[in-house]
Amino acid sequence: MVVEPDAARRAVTEAVLAMGHFAVAPAVSAEGALAICRGLMPAVIVCPENDADLLCDGLRPFIVPIVTTAEDSDAHDLIDRIRLALRLNLET
Repeated sequence: MVVEPDAARRAVTEAVLAMGHFAVAPAVSAEGALAICRGLMPAVIVCPENDADLLCDGLRPFIVPIVTTAEDSDAHDLIDRIRLALRLNLET
C-alpha cells in the first residue's frame, strides 16, 4: 500500500513498486489507508514519516511493516527497504 497525498509523488512511488514487481493499493491519506486496511491487509505500507505512528496505532493489534519515504531516497533504496521489511516480518 502507498499512502501519499501528493498525486505526482504517489504515482512515482507506485511506479517504483511496480518496477520491483509489487502490487500496489494507493491511498491519499493515513485515514483512507486505515479504511482500506479493514478489507485488505497489506503486506507492507509505504508512507511519509509523519503518517507512520497514526498507521501503526490504527492497525493495532495487527503488525504491518511500515516503510517511510524520504525526499532523497532513490528507487532502488526504496525497494531494498521494502524487501528488508518484508523479510524481517516473515521472520517474526
